[in-house]
Amino acid sequence: TNPLYDQAADIGRTLVTPRRFAKAKGLGQSRRHSVHRVAMIDRRVAPSNFIRELMANRRAVETRFANLTNFGGGLTHLPPWVRGRRVAPYVTAKIAIRLARDHLRKQKPVA
Repeated sequence: TNPLYDQAADIGRTLVTPRRFAKAKGLGQSRRHSVHRVAMIDRRVAPSNFIRELMANRRAVETRFANLTNFGGGLTHLPPWVRGRRVAPYVTAKIAIRLARDHLRKQKPVA
């Protein structure tokens, strides 16, 4: 995960994740640790209200992403023809399909 923290920082973002082993006391041995990862570990020790709320909503966010993929026609791997400028419209269309599907399923059947 160290490189992932650095990649997020390179584009001006902060990666917020729980520790892999919640009761871990140290960082591990014999490896270079990202300063961004160490900073996040420090923030999690005494979290701000924002971090607390973010982590409380984590399961709901992950569930939403999972639901986008878990149905026929869902958002899975990109087909070979979807590259570059086609990615955003493709993903948008897949999300719209999911929203339409959910909307139709919530409507009461008319008999």
